Amino acid sequence: MGCKNCSPRTSHGVEILSRIKVCIKSNEPSHLKELISLYEYYSERKCHEFIDERIIKGKKRYFSLLGYAVWSGSYKSYKNLIQNHNASFYFMMQSLEKEGLDPLNRICEKGYLVLLKMFYPEHCEYERYKKYAQESSCVMNSLPSMHSFELIFTPIQLAVFNNHLSIVSYFTEYHNQEKIPKNVDLHHVDEYTGENCALVACRAGNFPMVMMLHEKYEADFHLKNKRNESVFQIIAAESRKNSGLSYLECLRYVTNIIKVDITYMHEETLLLFENRLCIKFFEEALRDRGIITSKKEVESLFRTKKHIIKSEDLKDFLKNIEEFSRIIPCSAESEFQSSYLTLRDEMIST
Repeated sequence: MGCKNCSPRTSHGVEILSRIKVCIKSNEPSHLKELISLYEYYSERKCHEFIDERIIKGKKRYFSLLGYAVWSGSYKSYKNLIQNHNASFYFMMQSLEKEGLDPLNRICEKGYLVLLKMFYPEHCEYERYKKYAQESSCVMNSLPSMHSFELIFTPIQLAVFNNHLSIVSYFTEYHNQEKIPKNVDLHHVDEYTGENCALVACRAGNFPMVMMLHEKYEADFHLKNKRNESVFQIIAAESRKNSGLSYLECLRYVTNIIKVDITYMHEETLLLFENRLCIKFFEEALRDRGIITSKKEVESLFRTKKHIIKSEDLKDFLKNIEEFSRIIPCSAESEFQSSYLTLRDEMIST
């Protein structure tokens, strides 16, 4: 009899959790209190006993109610869970970190501005506490880092890459004159990629972002990343994947307005370009600077040079390529590197 009585309660509990999940994700928490009360009844547990537990099933992992609200960008549910149900920001952050998830990255990537304004002040307090705990050799030292090796963008760079102008502006205005943390500093150069927000904006081909970063924040577009690529090599490589006009707009702007040195590795850049309009503009811009060349000429010269390489030089070349590939993480490999790896295979076959 006991098992028969228990089974419906378990089934109803799962159903109520499903309805709570829908309620949170819809960002309409008007029925959240009622649903949580129902779950208390069917689970035979008080709200404070499960409010911070991971009981909401996502696609690949479980979330706490507050964690799921953050992941869904549901700012009304987020506010409701903290104010009316005493959900803990601290336990939510710990839970997500243990799963290898960074909620600030998620918010910036998706452009959840309203949620960011609620979340970020608490996040700053949490980071200060975590730093204090680490310096005091507390248990917080055992927590895994929020940043995994696979992440090549900081939170603000994710916002830049996805063209969330308001997110970028928020961080600068929030910190104003105080020292801004590296992960939300648009001028910070990432230690793994060697890129700042300016280069990331060009990589994404986000022309409005490029304009804002230059005109409003004076970002450095003259920087070269860890692979010694300037904005031109980045634009040339990324524009191969996108035939739209956005990369042409970025190309014209960094050339004519920002005046980045277009002659740097110009032959390699021409080899990378495939967009007809970009090629025409780049050739004309080089001509204005006294360099008379074309993509066809560079390709012809490149093929000629390829066949006169001596075997001893080829060995040194391949050795350097292998060493370079070992140093640079696979996740950071660019289209620019791939061109040279293709060249290596072609030279071996000849």
